[in-house]
Amino acid sequence: MRRRAAWTLRRCSRRLQAARQGSWSLTNLAPKMLAGDWSPGFFIKHFLKDMRIAVESAEEMGLDLPGLKLAKKLYEELSARGMEDCGTQAIFLLVRRRMKELFEGGSLPAEGEELYGEEGDGHAEDGG
Repeated sequence: MRRRAAWTLRRCSRRLQAARQGSWSLTNLAPKMLAGDWSPGFFIKHFLKDMRIAVESAEEMGLDLPGLKLAKKLYEELSARGMEDCGTQAIFLLVRRRMKELFEGGSLPAEGEELYGEEGDGHAEDGG
């Protein structure tokens, strides 16, 4: 099953790349994610610094940017797991773990319930 899932991810990646219309991230980071290569092109610790500045600036302007806040929260989780020197593509580890939890749990969270919780599951392959 795992082998089939990996094949499906690679096939999906190739199809998306064909339709990517110039997506640098998809072209360069998707293959690294599929290969389990977390080496940095851009460090998580630097991305977090940039997001902190963006969140502070948005707050000063009275803007609420929930997508940015969620991204920051997820990368903070990776950093807390000791992955601050990994590349930003390591976000795949959290997404994969959360999707696995959803499918194994058999249902989506109820309305208002957080999809991305605070606690990690401690799996080494998922960065902690």
